Amino acid sequence: MENKFVYLLLTVVLLGSIVVFRAGLVPRNFDSLEDAFELYNKCEVSLAVEGEKSVMALGVKDGVTIRDFFYKKNDGYSSSFGFDSDTVFHDAVDGFSCAILHVKKTDEYYIRVYSFVGDLSQISDSCGSVFYSLQPFPSDNTKVKTYHAYIKDFNDSYQLKINDKLMFDIGNKAMS
Repeated sequence: MENKFVYLLLTVVLLGSIVVFRAGLVPRNFDSLEDAFELYNKCEVSLAVEGEKSVMALGVKDGVTIRDFFYKKNDGYSSSFGFDSDTVFHDAVDGFSCAILHVKKTDEYYIRVYSFVGDLSQISDSCGSVFYSLQPFPSDNTKVKTYHAYIKDFNDSYQLKINDKLMFDIGNKAMS
């Protein structure tokens, strides 16, 4: 009798945990990007990079850049709680770090570039993306800068130039 009670209790706890865990993964709809981002990240949107079907929202909290992706809907935005992107490329060279992110359930890609050597005078890619800068740290003395863009026509021959120098060439690197 005691074992049945323990098994029943464990089953109830396990099922309850599954329900709570699963409920956290169900996408929610929001009227505004700001409402969605602030709910999950407890900070304001500092930068929104728009794609056609999605948006990459960024904020700064305690000197740390927070990134979240949201799906665009006819009447607002939807979230899938951080399980919505894959890093398809990542590399670092000469004081720069580059990551290309694929938004699941779409054919959309975004890029994040970290500069550990300060401001960039020019950043461009083979797809004509528009790059936006975000200062992740409140101190003006830091040399770390971040740059973000939506890549409209990403392909396996993608290239990124920084200050007119080819820095990242996806065609010559295996996609991770």
